[in-house]
Amino acid sequence: LLVFFGCATIRLGWQPVSGAFDIIGVAAIWGLSTRYLKHPSRSRLLLVGAVAALWGNLGSLCLLAVPVVGTRVWQMVLREELQIRPLRFGSLLAVVVTCCSFTPRGVFTLWDSLRLLIPWFWLDLGTLQAAEMLTPLNWPPSAEAMAFLVLSGLVALLIGRSRPHELASTIPFLVMQILAWTVRANLPAIGIWLTLYGLQLSSVERKTAASDKRPQPEQVPNGLRWVMIVVFLFGFTVGVGAWPGSTTRCGWGLSPDLELSLLQHALADLPLDGSSHCSGVRESGMLAWLRPGEIRPYDVPERAFLAGRLKEHVRISDDLRAGWADRHRRGDGTWGGWWIPLAQRNTRLLLISPRDTECVRSLESSNWKPLAIDAPCLPYGLAGDPALGNRMVQMLALLDLVEHGAWSYPAPPAGGAGHYVDLCGWFTGQHNVQLDLQQSRTMEAMQRHLAAIRVLQYALQRSCQEAREAYQRNQLALAYQEQLQVGRASRWRTLAYLGSGGNIRTAVELFGSETLPPSSDPTTRNWQQAVKAALAGDLQSAIEELPENEDESLYAKSQLYLEAGVPARAAALFRRLIVEFPESMCATLARTTLGLRHE
Repeated sequence: LLVFFGCATIRLGWQPVSGAFDIIGVAAIWGLSTRYLKHPSRSRLLLVGAVAALWGNLGSLCLLAVPVVGTRVWQMVLREELQIRPLRFGSLLAVVVTCCSFTPRGVFTLWDSLRLLIPWFWLDLGTLQAAEMLTPLNWPPSAEAMAFLVLSGLVALLIGRSRPHELASTIPFLVMQILAWTVRANLPAIGIWLTLYGLQLSSVERKTAASDKRPQPEQVPNGLRWVMIVVFLFGFTVGVGAWPGSTTRCGWGLSPDLELSLLQHALADLPLDGSSHCSGVRESGMLAWLRPGEIRPYDVPERAFLAGRLKEHVRISDDLRAGWADRHRRGDGTWGGWWIPLAQRNTRLLLISPRDTECVRSLESSNWKPLAIDAPCLPYGLAGDPALGNRMVQMLALLDLVEHGAWSYPAPPAGGAGHYVDLCGWFTGQHNVQLDLQQSRTMEAMQRHLAAIRVLQYALQRSCQEAREAYQRNQLALAYQEQLQVGRASRWRTLAYLGSGGNIRTAVELFGSETLPPSSDPTTRNWQQAVKAALAGDLQSAIEELPENEDESLYAKSQLYLEAGVPARAAALFRRLIVEFPESMCATLARTTLGLRHE
């Protein structure tokens, strides 16, 4: 159980960032220091120092080597496995501290590591929260947080079963809890440390069980059966990506969030210099790896924090989300606005996480224009930049294509593509719906609501609740657009909003009761069946269910053809609607869609 939940805790820590080296460093220092303390030799001490030196240069939490060694010595002394020998322990600690300082930062390496371990001691929680450096305390928790919670419960149970003089083991356990539940980046390293700590505590239980000569029952206890069932369900839920908030599932290789090919294609042949403002370390790392021209990331939250620039970094990101380009006074008296500080940095590129939909939505009306719409991080260039003009024009044409053109969403390969293999999709033949939902949220943030609905078709066919909620949001946004154009929404938008879980009172207040078919209308059932089919991703059946000779139904069929990526059929129905019902509100909407002027 300890190993299982420990692996579940650190599963996202194996990304190609410094956190992976922190995991390796904790495990290696724990094992090597144990061997040295039991059988001291110069070669084992040098090996500990070599690992500490590598950790100091590659990881960011190398200070953990000191409490890891101290915890190991503490346990061995409490269990009388080791005599108190200050010289041996002092030499080991001195080697660890010295070798961790064999870096360009020298002795300040441990100081930087301490500040990253407990940043809340030096900076206010609001800034750290805005920089996403704190552990999110939401419910339901992430799969990693839940695994760490169970892991902590198991270790606490082992501590409670220890001998009285071993209850001092509670002290390092509490330290681990504080570090893990306050800073997001600490969780993987603390998770492996807590796993090793629990395994060492469980050795007492194993020895006690081995020395117990009483006959043991041949049948498996009922409690153990239930525990294994819970473990299996947890592992299965996480493995197939069904855990709430989970975006990944069982696979191998680089996560789809780090797939470089799409971003590389977007930035190819763009000779940029200057700097780039990046959302986080993931975006900065991808830009630094691709190296398109001389451009470099200006900052990442961790480096900005160590250099005392984190508040400035967060404020620029907040101004981008709020759309504050011009210089203005903030509530704290500082000057805001992203235009001047980015111009001073010669910032020619933004790399924004697609999960930051608030920022993507705000940039849609700014001078920053997207250079890609399906990359794992969205690049934006400044309008008027001569090196990016052609690429921006291509992207505008692409956005029009996915919104109104003959385009349907190409589902990603079920077994993975590029640098990763999706084992779950390889066995089931179904790709990860979370990829569709993320792409739909990006289209929604870019105000391309028809494109967002197109992307959702496969997820709707799988009866995904998140897809129904996204479908509802986009139908409501399209209904608002119709209301702005002609005074009220069409019947189709209103019924699609209600059928996907919308509030009927909201629909009546915003769009009017005349958009709802009366109960006495014989076509009411047809409309209901059409909405039901559309919510199941069966657009052809929805089109066939609708009546033939009504203005509202012709308009609804046209919109369904647009969602299906068949604009030619939609245009034909729009023209028929204009001819047969020229005074209808739907005819006005059809003229707007076709780009015709009302005569």
